[in-house]
Amino acid sequence: MKKIVILAVCLSLWLIGCSPANRISPIWQFGKNYKPNETCTTDTGSTMIKIYSAYAYPEYKPRFNYQPPDILPHVISEQNQPIVKMPEITPAQKWRATHTYGNDYIIFCDAYNPKYGIRIRQNGELASEKPWMTYSIHVWPYPVDSGFWNLSDFHVFESIEGNIIEAYKDSFKAELIYTGKMGNIITISYLEFFNNMSRPAFYQDLRYDLSESDNITFKSLKIKILEATNSKISFQVIDDGGLPWVPVRTGRSIP
Repeated sequence: MKKIVILAVCLSLWLIGCSPANRISPIWQFGKNYKPNETCTTDTGSTMIKIYSAYAYPEYKPRFNYQPPDILPHVISEQNQPIVKMPEITPAQKWRATHTYGNDYIIFCDAYNPKYGIRIRQNGELASEKPWMTYSIHVWPYPVDSGFWNLSDFHVFESIEGNIIEAYKDSFKAELIYTGKMGNIITISYLEFFNNMSRPAFYQDLRYDLSESDNITFKSLKIKILEATNSKISFQVIDDGGLPWVPVRTGRSIP
């Protein structure tokens, strides 16, 4: 009993003082919801084009369904902890990187089991064959034992648009929203958000006559309209000119 207590105390001190895990600060990210010459279809009233340059946490989604192994019991006192049954990981989930572990990320999913995270490389690959990590208010994230993740493809996750911190200074987001068609005229709303993005800092109604041309221009965006009805619009962004009007601070973290 005495040896177990001493071991538990030493382990706790090691976890608190020597753990390589650190909290992640949000990073300035630039993103857009389109690729050049890619065909996009949007319903009326929905966003056609979104561009952002803002602070965000790195986020990932699974690339395929996978049933991970359960968390195995471990001795931290005189009694064994029960096996923790882990649910399936699916592409419908969003996992946020909240800590680093050396050069790796630890990602958690609120809709999954917020106590347990997964250690991954920043490109989305699992960092080890036993990547489960746990976190509590008492200690930084640390590895826990489980069965091996027997996978033919360890690239389980892919990076997605991060969770933007909308109220932070200098955060920027711009959206073009398709609002419908009357005759040959299509209407689009432009919304520009800055700093507090809960409401637009600038709003503009745009009208384009497709009988003149199916190519439309707004700021540096050159867009080809493939089809437009009162219910949807299909289009391609031919060129965005490098978006010189969008503030960019890629890689900068919050001071």
